[in-house]
Amino acid sequence: MIRYLLRRLLLAIPLVVAVVIAVFLLIHLIPGDPIRAMLGDGVPVADVMALRKKFGLDQPLTLQFFHYAKGLCTLDLGLSLHTSQKASRLIAERFAYTSQLAAVGFLITLGLSVPLGMLAALKSRSAIGLGISLASSIGWLLPAFWLAPVLIVIFSVKLRLLPVSGASTTAHLILPAITLAVPATASLTRLIAVRVKEELASEVIRAVRCRGVCERRVMVRHLLPNALAPLASAFALHSGAFLSGAVVTETVFAWPGLGRLLVESIARRDYPVVQGCLLLLSLLYLSVNIAADLVHAALDPRVREKMPC
Repeated sequence: MIRYLLRRLLLAIPLVVAVVIAVFLLIHLIPGDPIRAMLGDGVPVADVMALRKKFGLDQPLTLQFFHYAKGLCTLDLGLSLHTSQKASRLIAERFAYTSQLAAVGFLITLGLSVPLGMLAALKSRSAIGLGISLASSIGWLLPAFWLAPVLIVIFSVKLRLLPVSGASTTAHLILPAITLAVPATASLTRLIAVRVKEELASEVIRAVRCRGVCERRVMVRHLLPNALAPLASAFALHSGAFLSGAVVTETVFAWPGLGRLLVESIARRDYPVVQGCLLLLSLLYLSVNIAADLVHAALDPRVREKMPC
């Protein structure tokens, strides 16, 4: 298992380098001058040039990338062009809110998708199973930018049960977390139902049942590990989607997280903050996928054997 982990990490190194280069280049393709956007029109040219020199924007692109890469080695993302604060500090403050939102959304998804998926597979010909399948098909198609306003209208405007925006209390977390969890829960419920059906029809489960093993032991010891092992990657993809999907959700609910900071920084052309946000989201997405591969490999030894040397 340790050899598998080391090989997986070695394969991730080129991806990390590619992400760093891509993030730096893409941010410089955003049209407009960040200094002009910060100071506004009618500012003397001398002031504009002085600020460009302060933030190193007067240097060639290759030299800017060198300083950017050098700063990454010490976790120094530079200064925000808008607030002159350390970009790493701003990102760390906002990431705490995003991680909280993503964690709650993922727990909701995990807590609902596994039992609902199994129930849909075990009761596939009943009204319960058909209802779960229909609901998951509908929920899978609901985008966050549509679902969020609907939830606000129902639970905040009509019923007056939950707050619309902010993050001052636990109640503010409910609607954004549900918005993130609904599409992921629907998708994973369908995948789990398909996998459980396949395992129920497999020769392994039939053989275990023929030996007289109790149904509960069949489900816990044999069916669930075999059915859920290939789904580790799907869970990882949805975990990353919680972080990236939080961009829309946090904007709608005014949740002070990383996604909202990214949108605000793009509008201000705040290069260091945008670079830091994109880089952090990309590395988190990569890390979650590596963790999912490790879980899959732990549950299924055949994955480790197929790993290229």
